[in-house]
Amino acid sequence: MNQAHHPSSPWNRTLLALSLAAGAFALGGCAATQTGFAHKNLVVQSVWTQPVHRFLPTDPSLKTVYVSFRNASDKKIGSSALEQEIDATLTQHGYRIVPFSNAHFLIQITVESVGIQNKSASNNATQSAAGGAAVGALAGAALAGGSANSRTSAALGAALIGSAVGLVADAVVKNVTYTAITDVQVGERDPRNQANQGWDLFHNRLVSTANRTNLKFPEALPTLQAQLVHNIGNLL
Repeated sequence: MNQAHHPSSPWNRTLLALSLAAGAFALGGCAATQTGFAHKNLVVQSVWTQPVHRFLPTDPSLKTVYVSFRNASDKKIGSSALEQEIDATLTQHGYRIVPFSNAHFLIQITVESVGIQNKSASNNATQSAAGGAAVGALAGAALAGGSANSRTSAALGAALIGSAVGLVADAVVKNVTYTAITDVQVGERDPRNQANQGWDLFHNRLVSTANRTNLKFPEALPTLQAQLVHNIGNLL
């Protein structure tokens, strides 16, 4: 007749460790899977940090604008093409693009930065693995009745395995966000305003983001540029 294994035997401690590791493995990989599904579609958003000042000139002769575009970021974004697209959008709204000296309005655009912000599943995976190890340790203690030291060792081992799984998943599945920050100054000519050399000036900042799982910069850039053109081209 086979003898039952003692709850604190090496066999039961091994089973406990394997059970905890399996649970941590599943929970760690689950976080990466959830990240992949939750952010599988490209999401693009743009917000102004300040309320947008609207201009409503009633005199058609005042619908003239000078546009200045500068890229101060470390990315190549096709400044000339973007300025032309903004000019075209303004023209569709009835404005004429003119030299600075002839303009009633001005739009000065400076792209300050275009960069990546990573938010991966690693934190969730590590937390899930540690939580899974704790739950597994409690369950193992109730079922196997092993010593406190053996249970603690098993839990720590499972947590480490789960953390390793989280790191591997993090390298494969990333929730990636690219952000473009653009400073915009809009001016309306006002000879009475001597403080700003005859201009009423309004400062604002456009923050555009593109988010998707494993998003690459060449994929994000066109959407960020389109948002910039749309938002700035519709200021007037």
